Amino acid sequence: PLPGSALREAQAQAAPAVDDPALVPEASGLIHEARPGEAEHTFTFRLRNVSAAAVAIEDVKTSCGCTVPEWPKDPVPPGADGFIAVTFDSKGKSGMVHKTVTIIANTVPNNVTLSISGQVNAR
Repeated sequence: PLPGSALREAQAQAAPAVDDPALVPEASGLIHEARPGEAEHTFTFRLRNVSAAAVAIEDVKTSCGCTVPEWPKDPVPPGADGFIAVTFDSKGKSGMVHKTVTIIANTVPNNVTLSISGQVNAR
């Protein structure tokens, strides 16, 4: 048998590491082709908490004022899904557009960037 301190050290090395909070998106980018006359579209991202700790989404930033995010204000429990809805306003836009959505949370790393793309047809 190992002496007391050596046994404790061996047990500590064999113990699993503490799981860092983590959100995994179902998709890192979503695409939409606007129908004629469509002024806005809502993209919905599903993110799974794959960690043993609750994940708190602190903020969601977008690359343009034409995109408005909504996210859960309560922490996402371990094993559960959280949803982020991003509404894109296509007024005044035409052609292919690309926007980013950055989620800031108590995860490691503390942010993840997703994208939305859309083909806006001239009216």
